[in-house]
Amino acid sequence: MLTIENALLRVDIDENTAQLAHVIDKVGNFDYIWNGEQSLKLNMIQFPTIENIENYFPGKGDKTADQRIVETSEWTVVDKGDARLSLTLTQNESTLKFFPYEFSLMVTYSLTGNQLELEFLVKNPNTQSLPFGLGFMSFFNLPFVPDREDLFFDDYQLKFSPEGQELSLIEVNDLTTNKITSGDFPLVLEKLKAEPMIISNLGLTEVSLASPQSEHKIQLSLTEFPYLAITTLSNLEAPCLGFKLMNEIPDKQDKKQLVAPGEKVKLTTSMTFK
Repeated sequence: MLTIENALLRVDIDENTAQLAHVIDKVGNFDYIWNGEQSLKLNMIQFPTIENIENYFPGKGDKTADQRIVETSEWTVVDKGDARLSLTLTQNESTLKFFPYEFSLMVTYSLTGNQLELEFLVKNPNTQSLPFGLGFMSFFNLPFVPDREDLFFDDYQLKFSPEGQELSLIEVNDLTTNKITSGDFPLVLEKLKAEPMIISNLGLTEVSLASPQSEHKIQLSLTEFPYLAITTLSNLEAPCLGFKLMNEIPDKQDKKQLVAPGEKVKLTTSMTFK
């Protein structure tokens, strides 16, 4: 396990998957990240594609060959400081069988105060355009503080900013869309267990997860990721909520982002823990 920290937060990153394993509030001594039995299988960076939508939600389907690229490849630490960490993933003989492109994906975690910034840098060394999808998923404990026996999953709500904006809610089963208006959304455990939400969030700047009964909340930047999935586990070991940022709609090949030959694309997001 690799660790970065400052006076407020300690962040542990799994060296095998480059994904968040823990975000510890050092003042309150609790972990925002859910760490159930399936956590390292679900808290994943997904690259270079997001296909077969059922495979990307807990308990549905088998993994695709493309999804296994990140899971079976080795990340290399290229930069490490007290509050900053960068890891890189590149093609190998195994990945070229599934995804016939050379590539470099670097993820950088950096801490400033109570904010964790993530930067994803995709480089294309090929002589043709590199198509890619990128998904980043993390599950959070609800409630955040484990000894809050008076606080439950359904006490939390999502708030999308800016408010009053028309959004597309994409149905998981058939990828049809419905229109909703941004603002406050109460969380209903049974509804999310039955079907995840996928939101086309063009124009949104952030989503926050909070309860009026708690002083703590999480804010997630959405500006550079146009799609957001929200889900939970069908068979809960403990209450948790998963956010997945995506740069493409799963199963929509015409929505893939392209990196021109010899060029690079950078996508960033941030998590603020209060």
